Amino acid sequence: VTAVDVSAPMLALAQARARREGSSLMLVRASLEQLPFRAGSFSVVTCVLALEFVADPAVAVAELARVQPQGGRLVIGALGRFSFWALLRRLKGLFGASLWQHARFFRRRELADLLRKAGYGDVETREAVFFPPLNSAPLLAVLHRLERPGRRWTPGMAAFLALAGNRKELD
Repeated sequence: VTAVDVSAPMLALAQARARREGSSLMLVRASLEQLPFRAGSFSVVTCVLALEFVADPAVAVAELARVQPQGGRLVIGALGRFSFWALLRRLKGLFGASLWQHARFFRRRELADLLRKAGYGDVETREAVFFPPLNSAPLLAVLHRLERPGRRWTPGMAAFLALAGNRKELD
């Protein structure tokens, strides 16, 4: 497993967690828009909660495509634009939490378009977490029951968007 992040502190956290769990990671400090890997290096790539922080998500997704061979699988996870979770992070950004000041949040269709434009086909999308960001186990035990009605009654308002696609053959 190779993990990439532009943030040295995040890489240090990943390394500490990997040690605790007895996992082996290769950690690389790099920008998502300029990955230091050869074309076609990875058959599976995951990109979770990273596109929110890059200057140009289209460039980043194109770079993810570059490091995959034809048929490679890309899985993206991002915060949904219209969720309570994104709203809370926007408010944190307004009140000085620097991590969230310039974050961008997505609609499912925007992410699917990014994948398709970068050469991915068979794009599948899923949404999850249709309840507000609460850190209370008893409340979460009840709120998880909102998932099914949330999907039905409030499509597009999920906190977490997951998309997957397969890199198509080049023309």
